[in-house]
Amino acid sequence: MAGAGPLDPIDVIIGNMALQQKLVDEGQLAEARMMCSMNAEQTLAQVLYGLGYLSIQQAEKLEHAATVLRSREEDKLLCELAVKRRIITQPQADEVLMVQKNATRNPGPIPRVKELLLNREYVKGGMVDILLSLVQQVSPFSRQEKEPSPAKDPPGGAKPVEAGAERKGDTQRTVKPPVLPGKGEPVRPSGTHPVVADSPPPRPPSSVTPVRPGDPAKPADPTRPQEKETRFISAADRLSQMRKSGDSGVPAVKAPPAGSGALGRPFVPPPKIDKPPVVLAPQPEAAAGTSESGGRIAQGQIHTLAVHAGHTASCEPTIAPIVPSVTYDFESMEALESFLHGKGGFWYSRHGNPTVQAAEEKIAALEGAEDAVLASSGMAALTATILTLLRPGDTIATTDQLYGGTWHLFHDVLSEFNITLRKVPAKDWLLIREHLAGTTKLIYFEPVTNPMLRIWDPRPPAKDAKRFGILTMVDNTFATCVNLRPIEHGIDLVFHSATKYLGGHSDVTAGVICGKKDHIQRIRERLKLLGPTLSAFDAWLLIRGLKTFPLRMRAHNENGLFVAQGIEGHPKIKKVWYPGLDSHPDRALAKEILKAGGGIVTFEVEGGLEGAKKFCNGLQLCHRAVSLGGVETLVSIPVLSSHWQIPERELEKTGIRPGCVRLSVGIEDPQDILDDVKQALE
Repeated sequence: MAGAGPLDPIDVIIGNMALQQKLVDEGQLAEARMMCSMNAEQTLAQVLYGLGYLSIQQAEKLEHAATVLRSREEDKLLCELAVKRRIITQPQADEVLMVQKNATRNPGPIPRVKELLLNREYVKGGMVDILLSLVQQVSPFSRQEKEPSPAKDPPGGAKPVEAGAERKGDTQRTVKPPVLPGKGEPVRPSGTHPVVADSPPPRPPSSVTPVRPGDPAKPADPTRPQEKETRFISAADRLSQMRKSGDSGVPAVKAPPAGSGALGRPFVPPPKIDKPPVVLAPQPEAAAGTSESGGRIAQGQIHTLAVHAGHTASCEPTIAPIVPSVTYDFESMEALESFLHGKGGFWYSRHGNPTVQAAEEKIAALEGAEDAVLASSGMAALTATILTLLRPGDTIATTDQLYGGTWHLFHDVLSEFNITLRKVPAKDWLLIREHLAGTTKLIYFEPVTNPMLRIWDPRPPAKDAKRFGILTMVDNTFATCVNLRPIEHGIDLVFHSATKYLGGHSDVTAGVICGKKDHIQRIRERLKLLGPTLSAFDAWLLIRGLKTFPLRMRAHNENGLFVAQGIEGHPKIKKVWYPGLDSHPDRALAKEILKAGGGIVTFEVEGGLEGAKKFCNGLQLCHRAVSLGGVETLVSIPVLSSHWQIPERELEKTGIRPGCVRLSVGIEDPQDILDDVKQALE
């Protein structure tokens, strides 16, 4: 058709996806493609939405999916060029592409290969820019802009094509960059120019009219200032505007007359029901509909009694109760004001709960801390703490041996906040002060590491950090406060995944930070805003587990040592790691700072990953499951669980091999556990 130009590559992808997902048929897609090619302001998804063929959610999903597909294809091309020119190796390319692929399963923007290569220091910034320019030259998604020719008034006084637009027959098509969810700036397709900061705002959507061939062109308005370049309207913004204004850019379906129902039938309101008034006046004697239980409302109609009757506290419970209430009463507005000015109490569950507070006080006492704050998971507690203590440009001094979730948080998330890492080798740990920079604000490590059970002395960093005004924080999940109390060695903050040994029954997910009141109060305020609130029921489960925590840890310690001694030297096992064995590389330090070796035993079986899987499949008593610290014995393979998707070179640094198995020894009879392990090895 005259005047209709080729579609933008993104629109081609959107059309193919809509057809493959059977959201539209070929006739509907052809109609939308024709209208899209004649309209410079709308993408194909917007046109399909305007025609009524897609919902707003379907259109937005197609926009996002097309953008992700283009990003991944361009990033694959970047990696191919980098490998071909020997800038990176093929394993490095596979690694960053795998990280990107896994990130697409989650909502929000995907990490670009450029960022991943820079974060992992595989390439320098200048080399990445060169590679990106090469990608722009060969990518099928790139548009090569032509040099603008001197403006001439075409026949009929038609308005000249503005900069940033392409002539397609008798129409002009502006290249519109998509906006990734969660990002404030549009991502420009390759080959486009940046938006001029002082360009005028876009025209409102309602003024957009499709340009049809043969229509007389409107003369340019001499009073209107010439735009340096068109400011783009993102697809998401355009869809939002269309939804609010009701303007679809295409002929609208005529609405049914006022007063009609959804099917065009006359709307008949439901009959009004007169309810008898609620009677709350006191009555002389207790009768039907009244109560002498001491509740705040004891009289009234059935609806009122169902809500208020029986709410009383006549005795003190022996067990701390579950308080699931979201909100709390105040005797007066003056009492509320007193609370807001610092008087103790509760008013909303995200800000505090009596059951949660009881659990926090119990954990603080066990760790020897002034205060503690709970969150809905260990990673929630850790993330909130990091975002409270650090600012962009700050540095964390840490070790190579970290739990997999912490590793991903530090490497894949904090880099987006411009928070960097400084790794301290084990050989330099006693001289950690030589690795502290002016930007170092936090030292973070695991005294007993997951899963290799290496021991890191908390005393040297605690001493040096105080000299330089740096905070120290440890993950004490593996050691627990029964075997090690880091605060007694000068550590500022102690973190636990309370899901593990503190809860102890594999039925609650929680995280906790312990330390001085001023630090904990800052973290608590940040948690209120971020919102990972622990429920009252989960706090109650945690309290129940903590009551037997020391008894359980004694059994974990004894059983762990028994199993470690029982399998050491087995012909099918290459090596056993357990702090209570004399063969452990950090045995001397473990004897100095740990009261016992704990309940985790790590060992490497013969046969690599296949040998480890065969062993796990042969277990009959032990559970093949992630996590640890429960009363039942749990077995996992770190490269398939806690350290999944960690780069191979990082695993090699920490000694985590494919054949390594992590055994969380429970409180069952130790001989039964050992017998099950041995029969699975045979």
